[in-house]
Amino acid sequence: MWRILSDEGILNWFDKINVDEKSLEWLLQMGLKLVPAVLIMGTDNKRELYEGPESFKWLDGIIKNRRSSINQIANMNRQKLLENNRQINNTGENRGLTEYVSGEMTGLSDGYGYLQTDMYQAKNYVDCLKGGQSIVTINEQTKLNKNQTDISINSANEQREQQTQVLKEEMKQGHLDAVFGNRMLPQ
Repeated sequence: MWRILSDEGILNWFDKINVDEKSLEWLLQMGLKLVPAVLIMGTDNKRELYEGPESFKWLDGIIKNRRSSINQIANMNRQKLLENNRQINNTGENRGLTEYVSGEMTGLSDGYGYLQTDMYQAKNYVDCLKGGQSIVTINEQTKLNKNQTDISINSANEQREQQTQVLKEEMKQGHLDAVFGNRMLPQ
């Protein structure tokens, strides 16, 4: 159970007690008959005790609820970003590059290239066949210097490393779920 708690990053949520060091009187007072066990003490001294397989069922529910909450938060944040981008595109505000600009999204593949998502890859180009157009370049006053660029690259690399670690953990959990039939309970 500790390994599951550790792998999920929630081990520090719990006070860990070694029952080998406790007296029989203490065990009886707590109502413990089987390990592993999860004892939840409420604010009104109400106790909830989950022992043996029941403790794994309780833990499985907590983990599923936690993952569901994390996914909901991520989806809500994604929707907020998408809505913000839609508002910017609908109001015609031009704050620099955007994910979708109808005047730029005229390539042959664009009509069918993004069927599953509305998060388009940013593009910025000028049609060379139309005269009188100029290429937009960066404003020299807002251009990053080498130090700022290095900081930005380091930050992006750290973020990428964190995302890689999260992805590895998700893949690891997916493999475990596939091997154990998506159950965390012992047989």
